[in-house]
Amino acid sequence: MIGGLYTTDETFSHRGIPLLKDIPLVGLLFGVKNRSVVERELIIVLQASLVDPITDRVGRPRQGDLIDAERDRRGQRLSRALGEADQ
Repeated sequence: MIGGLYTTDETFSHRGIPLLKDIPLVGLLFGVKNRSVVERELIIVLQASLVDPITDRVGRPRQGDLIDAERDRRGQRLSRALGEADQ
């Protein structure tokens, strides 16, 4: 599943010499108008993993902290991928 958020921030500013920048026509010589647009995107990717049914897992010994084990496996895969990209 992939989801995301997208935002756009738009700001306007008028800088220059006080009072002189506000005079029509003449103000163009004494001031600057700026427009800034910042776009941000947050992408969320979820991956589902299938596990054995609870009835199959009841008889087995507990595997410890599955979250830490999965984090370690993913870290190793990332390290290998980054190592291959450098070559």
